[in-house]
Amino acid sequence: MAFCSSCGSQVSDNEKFCPSCGTPVESEQVQSSNSQGKENKVGGFIEKLKSSEILEKIKNFDYKKYLKPAIAAVIALVVIIVAVNVVSGMKYETQKHVIQHYYNSSDEETVLYLDGKKETKVDGSVYRYQNNYKGDVMAFLVEEEDDDEDYSYSSTYTLYRYDGKLKKVADEVSYFMISSNGKSIAYTTDEEETDYGVTTYTLMLWKGGKSKEVANDVTENFFISPNGKTVAYSVSEFDEDAQKEYEELQENEPEYPEYPSSSDYYDDDYNFDEDGYDEAMDAYYDASDSYDEDYEEWQNKLDDLQESITSGESFVWKNKAKSVGEVEILAVTDNYKYIYYNKDGNTYVQKGLKSDKKVKMGEADSVSYLIFNKKMTECFYSEGGKSKIIKKAKEVKTLKDSGFPLFPESTAGATLGSDTVIMAGLTTFKDTFYGSGDTVYHINNKFEPEKVAKCDSAQLADDGKTIIFIKDSGKDGEIYKINGKKSGAEPKLLV
Repeated sequence: MAFCSSCGSQVSDNEKFCPSCGTPVESEQVQSSNSQGKENKVGGFIEKLKSSEILEKIKNFDYKKYLKPAIAAVIALVVIIVAVNVVSGMKYETQKHVIQHYYNSSDEETVLYLDGKKETKVDGSVYRYQNNYKGDVMAFLVEEEDDDEDYSYSSTYTLYRYDGKLKKVADEVSYFMISSNGKSIAYTTDEEETDYGVTTYTLMLWKGGKSKEVANDVTENFFISPNGKTVAYSVSEFDEDAQKEYEELQENEPEYPEYPSSSDYYDDDYNFDEDGYDEAMDAYYDASDSYDEDYEEWQNKLDDLQESITSGESFVWKNKAKSVGEVEILAVTDNYKYIYYNKDGNTYVQKGLKSDKKVKMGEADSVSYLIFNKKMTECFYSEGGKSKIIKKAKEVKTLKDSGFPLFPESTAGATLGSDTVIMAGLTTFKDTFYGSGDTVYHINNKFEPEKVAKCDSAQLADDGKTIIFIKDSGKDGEIYKINGKKSGAEPKLLV
């Protein structure tokens, strides 16, 4: 690890420029972190100081005369620095903790570390894991080895929670989701295959070292709120009439038209009939087009029936279950203030349980990535080739082009149950950036996009305003920086 000579920020050994201020990193500009103590950042300055006349002047300086003003100035400077850090920290929250793990195959165990300390071991290998928002808690599944020679992998695992200390949560777990604050874990157990081919589970909520049953006959579609006190889930119900209609429809699959036979355009003496051939082929193509339409309609009906066979209600739960209707839950906020779900081919966000207060976000098939601010009051997503933002279940703001938000590398965040549902460490998407293809946009305070620059491989520095990128100039390896918040700013060449 090294430090930037311009701002003093830490710089990884393989970085070519400072992630905070964008200053190019050269060997003579940094001090190695292998050095001892405070010399890491100021060692070079001390050496220059020793060899200059400044030290002599300091020795002879009448400090008493300027002591009180100096103290006042230092206090004022500290206040300014704190204020700047508080203000700048309001936009992006830094993830300060890291949990690492690896599998030791020789001992058949997983080794875990929190911030590189407190080594902890658990038998078996990690099958799936999820970290909380701050990065200091991890929930994970382990499938332990079986002495049985006929051992085969199952679909249930042992669930653990790790925060520097290892805690076993439950056995025979299939799915789980940790709350973003790390204090609760929702998980499914008692896996059961129904007579109608659907797997259901018992949904549990672990909190404070104890597990509590939430619901039975639950599907794998469930979600836990950021504070871990609210759970949303779907149950499976069997519709016998829909099953019967589904089976009848399966038996009536449209038949593909037969290709014309040679007898259609050759006479008995094997003379080719061009008109007969053209007529037969036209009829075949018409029948093929008709088949494509009929098959698509048949398949859509089949899919709808299959879904209705096992469809059921979705609920939100906070010590008591309340129905949301027949929807597919995507996300839920604390106290189910906002509920995100799919219904009838569309994606919606609804305020509480009031279905009349829902806003359509777009067609479900074209909505991709739900990226929330840390309070989940705003959601950035892409739909129909455009990036969009919705705030507090109100009007959808449409931006330019489909893209992804830019965050400083150290920003806190977590996936929420699915890799396509993300919580990011920022208070609001106002005054932030997103990249779309070879263009970076600034989102102003009205949630309107403003073009910053044409660029490739854009990265947002830790200051939240400097964008470092490869300029689309036809020259390889030229790295630039630009102040994304300064109107009319010009890119500056770094490397």
